[in-house]
Amino acid sequence: MDSKKIGRKIKNARIESGLSQAQLGKELGVTWEMVSRYENGRSSAFNHIDTIADILRKDVGYFLGFSHQVKYDTKEEQSGNTKGGNLRTTIPLFDSYNEVIDEEYEPTLHYDIPGWVVTKYTKLFALRLVSFNPEESDMEFSREDVAVLSKVTYNLESSYVLTLGDDDTLRLKKFESTDNVLGKLLYIERRFC
Repeated sequence: MDSKKIGRKIKNARIESGLSQAQLGKELGVTWEMVSRYENGRSSAFNHIDTIADILRKDVGYFLGFSHQVKYDTKEEQSGNTKGGNLRTTIPLFDSYNEVIDEEYEPTLHYDIPGWVVTKYTKLFALRLVSFNPEESDMEFSREDVAVLSKVTYNLESSYVLTLGDDDTLRLKKFESTDNVLGKLLYIERRFC
């Protein structure tokens, strides 16, 4: 997604949240002029997009063009008369972690997950485990499975995480403080093909 599209979304979210450019700039540690440059697409906000998303209370996907799309199974759920039973949402689905980090890549596939997940976690994505070697990870899975992860990399104690090893191998393992963490594993969905 280009800087102008991201900038328009930053501006819309900033206005929606009631912040001025100066207030957003102060939160980011930049001048209001830099915020203006982000909003007009003259400078890339990509390096600050996680912080901007947190400040403006949006998911990163909103700015990058793959916001969650909530689906309702019944009219009752759509009107809010539900206890959360069948509410579903979609998140971007990737075949490799390179697609996740490539700022030019626009995902075309989405993965259906329970709605409660987006109420508890942010910066979500799904990753096919086809390129992973189960023998090099701390948990059991097959290459047909799909991992649902969050890009949030804090509060990881006793969590399973997606890591990048010294040999550039991706692994799913129990968190250790020395890990190069790429994402927090929320769950793995078994795919029986």
